[in-house]
Amino acid sequence: MPRKAREKAECSIYHISVRGNNKQSIFVDDDDRIEYLARLRRYKESYKVCIYAYCLMTNHVHLLIFDNGQDISRFMQGLNLSYAIYFNKKYKCSGHLFQDRYTSSIVKNEAYFVNVSKYIHLNPVKAQLVQKPEEYEWSSYSVYIADKKDDIVDVELLLSYFAPQYTQSKVLYKHYVEEKELVDEEVASAEEEKINDICLRGMIKLEHEELINRLSGHWKTSVGEIMCNRTQGFRKEMLIYFIALIERLSYKKIGQLLNMSDVYISMSIKKIVEAMINDKMIMIERDAIIASLQK
Repeated sequence: MPRKAREKAECSIYHISVRGNNKQSIFVDDDDRIEYLARLRRYKESYKVCIYAYCLMTNHVHLLIFDNGQDISRFMQGLNLSYAIYFNKKYKCSGHLFQDRYTSSIVKNEAYFVNVSKYIHLNPVKAQLVQKPEEYEWSSYSVYIADKKDDIVDVELLLSYFAPQYTQSKVLYKHYVEEKELVDEEVASAEEEKINDICLRGMIKLEHEELINRLSGHWKTSVGEIMCNRTQGFRKEMLIYFIALIERLSYKKIGQLLNMSDVYISMSIKKIVEAMINDKMIMIERDAIIASLQK
């Protein structure tokens, strides 16, 4: 029976799980975890992907990754092969370390993105390895809630959904993760509406026409100039981003509203998110817009 084709889309965020073959341990000691993270860091730099969360369990790994237009399959194949060679050499093993295929699902909206990060960070609690997620050393959670430095994890995007201020967003994210334990990933997906209570798009309530007018007023230009003039920089992408974030419209509906294809809407949002990650000034502009919309 042929295997089901893996769902892939260029410039997407994925929740990826990698498991040991026949549920075998893929980490025997902390040195193994250090080696895996070193390889994860190296492949991140090589492929220019963004890693939003990770958790290394005994026999599996969870990753939350934005592919940045790269081939996520090649990224994972290289990472797994590199670590498997290290592991088999150290423990004088042969054969497959990992299951034949990693599992992946595309993160298609902001609510699921936030929820699945919670699911990943609560894995050690669910497995009864620790009582609180910050007690587990081998996940990205402590990077989000404390001042731990980590050049693997990109925290800005996830925290931006909780508050414009960096310190406040850390507090809100910690509260969100620890207020209720998720049972499984399906629960993470089903809780999408709950996230609206603490995420930005639940804090600002504007109809799309008023939102567009407020944004054009903020930039002191017309909507036509924003949509048609290429000298407007990222303003068109920013406008699309805020409509998606606040109005909770599908890419198809946003495309119908703006007379654009849903593919263009998707690419525009990915473009502005990547720009915010890489350019501090664009993130500052985003925060200024949020402040103006909350008045």
